[in-house]
Amino acid sequence: ELDIASSICQKATTESQGHDYWIAKSLILYADILTEQGNYTSAQAALEAVIENFQDDPKLLKEAESKLKLVKIKDESSTRLLKSGGDDGELLDLEAPN
Repeated sequence: ELDIASSICQKATTESQGHDYWIAKSLILYADILTEQGNYTSAQAALEAVIENFQDDPKLLKEAESKLKLVKIKDESSTRLLKSGGDDGELLDLEAPN
């Protein structure tokens, strides 16, 4: 179901040329889908695109900023980076959450 929703969002973004509000809303929805799929990096990129390109709409900007904070929290809690080998921090090990 998320794959279908993702395809619809991408199509809506393409077909909404000239309608900035709907492009931004489609990107925000697409970020929600990516977040549900655990693709936090792409979700962050979509939300950052809204923040960078739709500065004229305070409501959209606030929505994108709020969701970006939540995505970053989910991303940080999904993977922890642990230093190994002392204080030099040269080596990083990835540890999945429990």
